[in-house]
Amino acid sequence: MDVDPHNFGLLTRKSQSRIVKYRNCLPECLFLGLDSRLRLFLNGLFPEGELLPGLRILTPYQDGPHHGPVEIEFLETTPVDRMLTVSESRQVGAFIALSSYLGLSDCHRSNLAVGFSQEKFIFTSLDWETILSPVRNAYDLAFFRAKRNCSCAGNFCLSYGLYEIAPFALTAEVLSGFTSMTVALRKSHAELMRILQSELLDRKWIRRAVIRDTVDYMSAMNVGNKDFFPEENEQLLRGDVPYFFQIGGTQEIYYWATPDEYKRADTASWNLPSDINHRIGSTEEFSFDVVRNIARSLDLGEKNQPSQNSEFHVHTRGDIILIDSPRGKTFANRIY
Repeated sequence: MDVDPHNFGLLTRKSQSRIVKYRNCLPECLFLGLDSRLRLFLNGLFPEGELLPGLRILTPYQDGPHHGPVEIEFLETTPVDRMLTVSESRQVGAFIALSSYLGLSDCHRSNLAVGFSQEKFIFTSLDWETILSPVRNAYDLAFFRAKRNCSCAGNFCLSYGLYEIAPFALTAEVLSGFTSMTVALRKSHAELMRILQSELLDRKWIRRAVIRDTVDYMSAMNVGNKDFFPEENEQLLRGDVPYFFQIGGTQEIYYWATPDEYKRADTASWNLPSDINHRIGSTEEFSFDVVRNIARSLDLGEKNQPSQNSEFHVHTRGDIILIDSPRGKTFANRIY
């Protein structure tokens, strides 16, 4: 659960059996809503379990930028204390595939639910505000960030290796779940796009635009940083972690200048890519990058610490991804 102050001190909070969010929550409604057509469609692509849990959305949907509040059923989970089964391990890979395909970044430990709920295995993000983000590589998804890569030196760390959040997963089955779900999404792309177009893309939904990692802001809270953009410092000086957003997937970026008024940020000097939205789908190169990171995280020793001499070679054989690694070959759902 994101507990950083945004937009004049607003904090996501738990209230009894509900989570209260102070923003437009259309993505959560679509991907986690109990009766959502999109959720049911995506779950149908993973027949081995419930990929996306169904939660009750307790507040009527309101279009456009706003501060809510929006109440969503709280998902109570118990920790994983045993080896995951084959299907549960595949579910981990399937969710990573879905996140890759739809550009869901910010899948750090505060946003992920991992455990069991009513005897069902859960591995999903509960925060979908970054959907369709311009992910450039596997690292941008945040599943594979190890503490050794983090500049915060552990002081405010939201990073981890996949090994640290799914140590009981079967590596080959995670890879199998990833490849199978990627293939299923590609085969169902046209129908997926029809649902996304009508229920998300044609509406005034809000996507958070992450300009830099939250940890980069921690030392600048209430004081600012001369190297940051004026719109970032404006929010830092009032005690907020800077929050930027786009409306309906447009290129313009906005932020809340007052509690009641949002304004467009002057991004001319921000050096943003020409298209700051994710193109739905995943290239073969991107999929290979994710596969390499899954293998490094789960199959190569303690706490995501691969040997410097580790070499990975990734190939395709039809719809299957084949990895040659120091521990042998992983092919589909078998190691040999």
